[in-house]
Amino acid sequence: TARHEIGHVLATLALGGEVGNVTIEGQPCAECTLPEGVPWSHRVAIDLAGDAATVGNLAEDELKWHVGVVRAVGGGFCDRCNATRRVTVGLRHPPDDEVIAEFRRIEALLAEFFARPEVRELVFDLAWWLGDVGTITGSEIIGRFGPQVRALELPI
Repeated sequence: TARHEIGHVLATLALGGEVGNVTIEGQPCAECTLPEGVPWSHRVAIDLAGDAATVGNLAEDELKWHVGVVRAVGGGFCDRCNATRRVTVGLRHPPDDEVIAEFRRIEALLAEFFARPEVRELVFDLAWWLGDVGTITGSEIIGRFGPQVRALELPI
């Protein structure tokens, strides 16, 4: 859970966003915001970054299930459903294969990002810290890991 939330945090910071509180106490949550006007694909990347930092890519049948859930009225509110919904709306409701292709493109970029040694090290260090204290703030992250965080780039 700590690694998952840190995945959201690092993607947000790498895309120029800001982080409020990050917690694993109660309902785990990372308060991540991006400036107005950023491409919708950046928000998709943040939605998917928690899983990218922990479990990796979705199996094909799972991804098709999420696309189906999102196409249903009021379907799904998990990170993957939110990402799928953003892709669907961002591409203006294309056929399922186009939604899946864009989802996979962003997943691949996240996989490359989280495979980088400096990012893996940050995930480990931040998750360990979050696991130890339960809640940290974006300011605390920058205070402790500023140079490493400022060097992050995530081309989406």
